[in-house]
Formats: sequence, structure tokens, C-alpha cells
Amino acid sequence: MQQTRVDSTDDLQAVIRAASPGDQLVLVAGEYVGNIVIDRPLEITGDASDEAVTLVAESGSCLKITSPCVLIWGVRLEATSGLVTLLDIEAEDVAIDECVLTGGKTTVRVRGNNVTLNHCIVRDGSVGLHLDHCGEVDVTDCTIQDNRSTGVICTNLEKYTRLVACELSHNMEFGLSTSYSTDYRYSGLHGPALHRCTIHHNGVHGVKINDPTSYSSIKECRVFDNGNTQILLKAMAYVDWCDVSGGMTGMSIIAGDGIHGSGGIPRIADCTIHDVPIGVSVTDPGKKAKDPVVLYGVRIYNTTDAASRASDGGTVNLTRCVVRDNTNVGVDVDRGSKQRAEQCRVVRNGIGILVRSGGDGGAGESIINRNGNGIVARSGSKIGCSYCHIKGHNHTAVIFEAGTKAYVSDCTFADNPAGDIWSDPQSDVSVSGDPAEDHLAKRQGYRGDNIKIPDE
Repeated sequence: MQQTRVDSTDDLQAVIRAASPGDQLVLVAGEYVGNIVIDRPLEITGDASDEAVTLVAESGSCLKITSPCVLIWGVRLEATSGLVTLLDIEAEDVAIDECVLTGGKTTVRVRGNNVTLNHCIVRDGSVGLHLDHCGEVDVTDCTIQDNRSTGVICTNLEKYTRLVACELSHNMEFGLSTSYSTDYRYSGLHGPALHRCTIHHNGVHGVKINDPTSYSSIKECRVFDNGNTQILLKAMAYVDWCDVSGGMTGMSIIAGDGIHGSGGIPRIADCTIHDVPIGVSVTDPGKKAKDPVVLYGVRIYNTTDAASRASDGGTVNLTRCVVRDNTNVGVDVDRGSKQRAEQCRVVRNGIGILVRSGGDGGAGESIINRNGNGIVARSGSKIGCSYCHIKGHNHTAVIFEAGTKAYVSDCTFADNPAGDIWSDPQSDVSVSGDPAEDHLAKRQGYRGDNIKIPDE
């Protein structure tokens, strides 16, 4: 390997053409003019001065990689124009390590397989990082921030495109967004994977998964204080072990297509959603979902409007969730929507479960305790409750307004000073089972039943 020191007065493209595969080029800080192409396996680094290598081009890409086996490390690259791509990777087996990459319309564009960006800072572009028609890409321990539009945009990805332990912050619109143009239904495209990322203080949404593809995943991430929605899903995604807070909505799930259901039927599991006006919002305006969105083991607390809201046709099943200490409503079911709580703990909310006119709600094998009201069913709604503890409410535990169709089966009532059940004479309510008997405990003792209600 030969090491060549390159000054800004040198013709960098000519130096690249003269280099042998495997050579190292050391770039001295300064301005380099032209659309430079790296078309052979080289190692490129900076001169350790911590000053910028400024790339000057009027259009296209300042620095384009077209050869495999290129390594760029320890260099500060900066575009002088907001109309160009600073670093364009169109090759396989490329590594970018410990670089600061600044400016351009797109700061970094990756369109190749087996590419890594490691310990880089990507900032001050319009789009920070564009992952485009690529797979087997790992973006690790990178900071992507202060971009004028989106931190990371994903288009038409193949398998195994991952962001691991990255920070996506202070971008003017989105932390990460997908924008697929291919006919995704038949193309076998995949969504991005975000693992252990921190996504915060972006102007609109933290994460926006917009396109039905094979599964995106968001795991062990902190997503907080983005301007509007922290995680917006219009496509299939796994969201596991995330901590979500701030902004206007924690998670918003909007109907996908007739095959994949609402939001592609995402799986939301073992997440914590808190300190936000609306914790989870599920809608299905096109009435396309065949199955409900399932929240499993999710804890939602300290919301001011609603912890989990189904509206505009949305359908939600809460399973083994904790809905606690929410100022207004815990489980909120609006007109034309459905939501059911199974083996959940719904405690210390203004109203535990509210079913609005035209809504369809339910609760089974759950603890609904110490709310203002435990359950309120508005006129013209439907609700069914079975094997629940409904205890210790400040006001009437269960209210059924006129025109409500409801049943209460084998539920246990106690310590409700304002009364257990009030039903309007014009409601259609069926109540069965001894309210003083612990039906849930008996059911938990049945062989084969697996009832596990989480602690607070």
C-alpha cells in the first residue's frame, strides 16, 4: 500500500486515477473542485487537522463511490452548495467510519449493498441520509441532526437495512420517513429496522413508516418530544420495548390496505407510552382492516386526553396492558370504532373506559379500579364486560346511558360509594352473576386458563 498526501491545489481526480488499488490518500483540509469519482478500491482519510475538506460542485455529486472495497475514515467532508449530494455511494462493500459529513441537498446517499456508516455525524443537509434501493446496510452509532427536511429517508429498501444506536434529532420535519415509489405489493421490498436509537426534537414526526412493505421494526428505541407524532404507522411494523413520550400523540396507526389491515396490523409490544396528550390513536378511515391492531404488554400513563383511542373506524385489542393515571380517559372508543381490553389493569383514570355514541367496547378478565368512573357507555353505544374487578371508583362505577346495548357478566363490584351500576330505563342492559363473588379468581384457577394481569 502506498500513502499519498493530497493538497487542495492538486487535481484530486487525477490523483485517484493514478492510484493503485489499496492505496491510501490523505486529504489536506481545503477546497477541492469538481464532481469526483472514486472508481477503484482506495482508503481515504484526513490529515488529522480536524478542519474541513470542502467539496465544490455546482450539481450532481461532490464525491461518488462506484468501486467496491472503498474505506473513508477520519475526515470532515463539507459541501458548499445546497443543490448537490455530498457523498454518493453506488457500490458494494463500502465503509465510512468516524467522519463528519455536512451540507448538500442530500448529505449522504447509499445505493449499494453491504455498506456501513459507523460513528459518523451527518448534518445540515436538506436530507441527511438517503437509503435508496439498498440492502445489508448498517448505520451504527451515527448522529443525524439539524437537517432542513428529514434526517433519514428510506426508499425501496431490500433486506437488512438497519440503524443501530443512532441519534436522529432536531431535523426540521421527520427523524426517519419512508417514501416508496415501486409497486410494493409485488416487489418484496422491506422496511427499515431501528434498534436502540434515540429519536427526538424533530419538527413533525419522529418516525413515519408510510408504505406497506415487509416488516419494519422499531426496537428498544427512545422516541420523544417530536413536534407532532412520535411514531406514525401506515404500514406493517414491529414496535417492541420502546419508550415513547412528548409531542401531541405517542403512536398513530392509520389503516393500510385490505390485505394487511389497519396499519398493516402492526405489533406493539412491551412499550411504555407516557406524558403526551394522546398515547395511542388507531383509525381506519377507509374501513379496510380485517383484524384489530393489537397492543400487548404496553403501559400507557400520564396522558391528558386519552391513553388509547379508537376512532374513525379503528379497531384495537389491548392485551395485558396497563392504562393508569391518565387525566381524562383511559380506553376511548369513538363512533364506528371498536376497542377491547383483555387481562388489562385500568386504574386511576378520569374515566377508565369510555364508549362514545356509535362505538363498540369491551373488557374481559381485567381490573378496572379507582377511576373517576370505571365504565361510561354513551347513548347508542355497545359494550360487554365479563370477569372483571370493578372497584373503588370515586363516582358511579358503571354508567349506561339511554339506547345503550350492554351486558355485564360475572363481574365483581366493591367499594363504589356512588353506586355500582346505573342504567337508563331506555337502555338494553343484561347483568348476570353475583357481584360480591370473585369470578375472576375462580376463572384464574381453571386448568388450561392462562390469565396474567400485569402489576401497576
